[in-house]
Amino acid sequence: MFFAISLYAQSKTTRSRVVWNFSYAEFNDGCLVISGRSHWIRGNYLGVIGGGFIQTSAPRHRNDNVVVRTEINRFNSEIRRLEAVPYNDQQAIFDRTPIGSWYFVYRVDQIYVTGAGAPTTGPGGVSRLTQETALMTILTIWRVDVVQLNQSRGQNRATQENQAGSGFSSIIGYNWAYGRPGGFTVGGNNFFSSWNFGGGFEWTVGYAIPTFDFMQIALGAGGNHDQAGDDWNHAFMAEAGLLFNFATFYLLSTYRFKWGNRHSFTIGAGFVF
Repeated sequence: MFFAISLYAQSKTTRSRVVWNFSYAEFNDGCLVISGRSHWIRGNYLGVIGGGFIQTSAPRHRNDNVVVRTEINRFNSEIRRLEAVPYNDQQAIFDRTPIGSWYFVYRVDQIYVTGAGAPTTGPGGVSRLTQETALMTILTIWRVDVVQLNQSRGQNRATQENQAGSGFSSIIGYNWAYGRPGGFTVGGNNFFSSWNFGGGFEWTVGYAIPTFDFMQIALGAGGNHDQAGDDWNHAFMAEAGLLFNFATFYLLSTYRFKWGNRHSFTIGAGFVF
């Protein structure tokens, strides 16, 4: 009996993807700040005759307490709704989850970081930012799919095609645009960015909306930058098209509208991961 269970347990494995993520910093004064934002904002100083400085606006202290606490509550609610288990305690639920099903796990990571702190006034009245330490917290929830460990090639392709209906995790490939033959496309979680070069360059950033099975509607916006000698002309650009996701590779074609009543199109292909 034990031998049979061991064989069964070894015949399956997991594939995971992040479904919820949020991070914030907690400072010694109790302030909660979303990652990437400052706890303090430097004040503005205006130079005057004689080398003195006049402060035109005071340094501002800020926090994101309301937003962060709301997100923490959402995190806890999602854990209960999804019946998620701690990341390091998932062996039991993995053992009882059949192939083709899934479960959710969560993890709370914390690390101390040092960043810009309270402003002070240095020599000459110049505003400076001190250093302060904060506790960075990262909240993450994963969906874990249980799949067969040694699927045949046909079974593996069928699994990938089912996943294609929800879009792509990562893509990378070549992108050709009219008048700009050198280009590439990269993306992740259905977001993508394309760059094309030749007599200048143009770029777009967009999102590929999953629709039917392997087809996604690609919508993006960016800029067109034409070079004429030493001069550059810049214009807004929007694009729309279709991305065909075949699980292991993709085809992408878009129509681009450039400000000034100019038009072009693109064709691309690459790999899906």
